[in-house]
Amino acid sequence: MKVKSLKEEIAGYQYVLSNPGPTTSGGFMINHLTSVETVTRSLEEATSALAVEQERLTQMQAKSESIQSVLEGIENRRIALIRQQAAEQNSAYQSLLMMNGEHTEFNRLLGLEIISSWPGRAGKRTTTLTTGRPDNPANGCTGKAAVTALSKLKGEDKERARLGYAADDPG
Repeated sequence: MKVKSLKEEIAGYQYVLSNPGPTTSGGFMINHLTSVETVTRSLEEATSALAVEQERLTQMQAKSESIQSVLEGIENRRIALIRQQAAEQNSAYQSLLMMNGEHTEFNRLLGLEIISSWPGRAGKRTTTLTTGRPDNPANGCTGKAAVTALSKLKGEDKERARLGYAADDPG
């Protein structure tokens, strides 16, 4: 704003000097009611003030560019840290998935070990229904009935029922 007003002021002084109209011998311009010397001095002051303001503006622009550069560096660093954190979180997630899988396998093996260590079960197969002897007469129910019952179940329920049939197997 200040630069614009100074430029307008300078343009006004230049117009007065370029169109002085009738002047007296002392340099007084009758149409403008001022002297050439006063207008010239005012033009010099306005030009000097404009140079100062333009220098301040240039310094402010340089400072602004410096700040923009710093902000850009900070933003790039922030993005790099976000990417690094995302990679670390992904790695931790993958580790948890692997640990969960290992834990599930450990529990399965531990369960089989516990079942095989039950009294009267040592050294015997726990999967009577899948050993090729489905019609074992010593079983609590016929093997065919157990196979039919198991075929209707899924997942954890099926495994529990199978283990129940195996535990009931006296052989």
